[in-house]
Amino acid sequence: MMISYDIVSDKDIDDIAELFLKCFSKIIEKRFKTINKKAVKDIILLYKDASRDGFIIAKEKGRIIGFICGVKSVFRIWMQIFNINRFFKFYLFLIPPRVDLITPTSFFHVFNAHVSLLAVHPKHTKQGVGLGLVNSLMKHFKKAGVKRCYFQIPAKDSLVKAYQKYGSKIVKQRDYGFGKWVVMYRDV
Repeated sequence: MMISYDIVSDKDIDDIAELFLKCFSKIIEKRFKTINKKAVKDIILLYKDASRDGFIIAKEKGRIIGFICGVKSVFRIWMQIFNINRFFKFYLFLIPPRVDLITPTSFFHVFNAHVSLLAVHPKHTKQGVGLGLVNSLMKHFKKAGVKRCYFQIPAKDSLVKAYQKYGSKIVKQRDYGFGKWVVMYRDV
């Protein structure tokens, strides 16, 4: 399996939105009444603009099989939301439960680097794609002068142990009502 990692471009947005919906459909169904592909594309574009070069895709044979979006500061996401050209698209996301899609794990993380999105196509899990995406993002963060990055993952024992194996530390657990998540950090 030959996987390439690259910075996202505008032409990738549709494919990323489809992958997002495929990977997070169960969470979306439990948490939201409805969310359509256009809304997801708007969120993806917001993250792309907030992250600059920290939105990375994994491709195999030209098809996107995973993506990661990391922001140097979550404050950049809020700056994008309150941009007058975007605000009216996102004002509904400023109330629960939608706000969970665009906010950090806690206020403490607002001015720290944060992995906002990470997804791997279900057919490609447990093949090192997620680790490759994380490592690519950490290289980007290192060049940008970031010292520590926060993220949250589902509280599955095997997943948490895998992240710990590669240097991540647990900060806390959080229950969203649709499953438990673990807040972690990794020094860059």
